[in-house]
Amino acid sequence: QTAERVLFEVNSEGKLAGTVTVTVEISYTGSPDDFSWVLPVSDLVGGLEVVPRQALQVLDSVTSPQILPPPTRCTRPLLPPFFQDEAVAIRSSAEDGSPGVEVENLERVGPYEPQLVSSQDPRALIDWLNENDYLITAEMEPAVADYVSAGMKFLAMKLAPDAEVSDVAPISITYPGEEPMVPLVLTSVSAEPEMGVLVMI
Repeated sequence: QTAERVLFEVNSEGKLAGTVTVTVEISYTGSPDDFSWVLPVSDLVGGLEVVPRQALQVLDSVTSPQILPPPTRCTRPLLPPFFQDEAVAIRSSAEDGSPGVEVENLERVGPYEPQLVSSQDPRALIDWLNENDYLITAEMEPAVADYVSAGMKFLAMKLAPDAEVSDVAPISITYPGEEPMVPLVLTSVSAEPEMGVLVMI
């Protein structure tokens, strides 16, 4: 992983009240067969959704710092444009785990084949992830164990057989809660040193 851009939407009204929607964009270099993405989540509300890359690019451009010189005469205030997107995703599931590990197979979304994985046993969960080609190194294991002890689940995603690295796209996830959460502990051991993370709320 070479970069990450994250958008949080704290949902306080409507049918999604009491949830947070996070859209995550990562930059990845390597083989498509080696790609795997494991993201701690408290749970999932609804389905997953792939978001066009342009969405976060638009937000990035309209929220970047701007330096405006003092006006020399009275002018109307400069109001930035805004971006709004609403979508509904469909979720399907099936049980397919090993002892001590619950695995929920989710519907393919874009280039990703996602699974929601959980366990009360950190060792069983780490073993399952490694056996299913999600690379959990010894350095990552304490972080995974901490998330497990906190009752977190893991959204595990691989690229579909027909997908390429160029197909990696932002993905939108909604989870129960009222606060944004960036899993920097796990990110820090799976990324390049000094990797940039941009967060928008």
